[in-house]
Amino acid sequence: MVLYHAYLRSGTGLPRTLAWLIAPFGYGRIAVDIFIVLSGYCLMLPVARSADRQLRGGVWEYLKRRARRILPPYYIAYLLSLGLVLLSELPRYLLHRPNELQAAISPGNILSHLLLLFNWTTPYRFSINGAFWSVATEWQIYFLFPLVLLPVWRRFGTLAAVLAGLAVGMASHYLLQPPGQDGASLYYVGLFGLGMAGAIISFSTSELRPPTPDRRPWGSFALALSIPFAIITARVRPLDPWSPALMRHYTPWSDVWVGLIAMCLLISCARCKQGPSTGGHTLLLRLLESPAVVKLGAFSYSVYLTHLAILDKVNQVALHFRLSPLLSFVWQWLVGTSVALAVAYLFYLAVERRFLNARQSAT
Repeated sequence: MVLYHAYLRSGTGLPRTLAWLIAPFGYGRIAVDIFIVLSGYCLMLPVARSADRQLRGGVWEYLKRRARRILPPYYIAYLLSLGLVLLSELPRYLLHRPNELQAAISPGNILSHLLLLFNWTTPYRFSINGAFWSVATEWQIYFLFPLVLLPVWRRFGTLAAVLAGLAVGMASHYLLQPPGQDGASLYYVGLFGLGMAGAIISFSTSELRPPTPDRRPWGSFALALSIPFAIITARVRPLDPWSPALMRHYTPWSDVWVGLIAMCLLISCARCKQGPSTGGHTLLLRLLESPAVVKLGAFSYSVYLTHLAILDKVNQVALHFRLSPLLSFVWQWLVGTSVALAVAYLFYLAVERRFLNARQSAT
């Protein structure tokens, strides 16, 4: 995601070969799809493994654990992001020139961010820190998980829970949001449901898990879904890698497609971890278990909360000095990403680490 946002701020005018080499980073939205699926998978794991199929401690304890994990780092990152907006926009504000500060400090904007409802309002969705929108969407899904998805799963099964998530999400997208302005993005409930299904298939004794070891080729399923997705995505991609038209090719259904691929990969990796009879470790699994990736994953939430605000300020330096496209690219990708990761790690040490549970702190 950091490289995706660095890509969007690299500017046009790069040598064509370089532009196409970095073009795959333009599909950074896929990272959000994978994160939502992974979130559903992780939150469903303890429920799928439990004998009573209940949340540990009940719904209220579950919500308190989620609030402690998500909200304090988010609120502190919000204040820091707002402070950066104040520093950069205050001089223009005092001179009565158009700027972002007036919208950022409006009561509606502040209240919507405090309540994590700003993703439902288009003017507020990307204000202050454009990466926050998915935090709000994820927070809202946390309530739908115990109130909608789990009851449907217990009563009607896994497929029904996935379909219920898709129904809620698509209804929100097509009925409650203006065309082309789905700020809430609640269709991610369907992807969250796919993550739940992945955990159930991997670890539950529910109706989807056969009495004999599951030998279905989930890795092959992921590959079979990935090839047509890659072909279609490549065909609709505009020639200009930075064209705004690129984002119009993303639809809720393409996100669901990515969610299916992610679900199959998660099940495949889980099967590999469950014993040598399932095929051993895959290359993907070895990559995900590498020390560098594990270390980065430990403070990934801090990376997500802080990186965009840092990249925006680094980009302002490039604009101020009117760097050439090539120098702007080097500045953003080398300096910007390095500073963003360093700030994120400091934020993790100072803030996020204090709100991890015992198991997360140990890792």
